[in-house]
Amino acid sequence: DNPEYARAIAASIKAHWKTKGELGEKDRLVLSFHGMPKRYCDLGDPYDRQVRKSAQMIIDELGIAPEEAVIAYQSRFGKEEWLQPYLTPQLERLAAEGVERVDILCPGFSIDCLETLEEVSDEARQTFLSKGGKEYNYIECLNDSSDAVSLIKNLVSKHL
Repeated sequence: DNPEYARAIAASIKAHWKTKGELGEKDRLVLSFHGMPKRYCDLGDPYDRQVRKSAQMIIDELGIAPEEAVIAYQSRFGKEEWLQPYLTPQLERLAAEGVERVDILCPGFSIDCLETLEEVSDEARQTFLSKGGKEYNYIECLNDSSDAVSLIKNLVSKHL
């Protein structure tokens, strides 16, 4: 629920839109977060509430309608039920509903890694495009951007 965090994520999305164009009527922004077994949240872990709060703050900062953005969870494994909606079925659903373009990012990650690059940037792209989607854009994590450095500096300074 950190406003500086939401502004930094929104700024990276806006920078992407400056080069690719803003979302059209048949486009969606997908905010994909790392998954977690549902049982953990049922037992009181606040992760799902925190993710949804973060997503809402980002949506508000962007000034887009809530229906233009979709939340999903990636990286589930095993037989246990995880938080939903799962990323792959969500992308398949969007393509089936006629969504043409997806701009996707992983706001829960500060740095791109194997999970964001392999699973979300590459594998999820193949899923969406193979199901009829026309354009899939992965928006990089904040990585070493000036917004990221400022955000981390301010968070650390506040808690020292």
